[in-house]
Amino acid sequence: MPLPPLELIKSTHEFPTDFVFKAIGNGTDFVAHVVAAARQAAGSTQDPRFTVRESTSGNHVAVTLHVPTQTADQVLVIYEALAKVQGLSLLL
Repeated sequence: MPLPPLELIKSTHEFPTDFVFKAIGNGTDFVAHVVAAARQAAGSTQDPRFTVRESTSGNHVAVTLHVPTQTADQVLVIYEALAKVQGLSLLL
């Protein structure tokens, strides 16, 4: 999955900030794996704030994360970690 360009992140966000990520996918424990990947990549001991929404068909789940980030480089590290989650279909 292609990552957003570093310069785009830098030009559209002021850091530090709570950066919003959205992971859409399916599978056993998908939500737990997404939250854990974001927490670990952010170097935090606490889960980031997140919400979960299931598709009407029940085939997919969308996890929206609000992760405290210090730099644009850290955002890319988190994107890279989320992209490796088993069952991921789309990462925004």
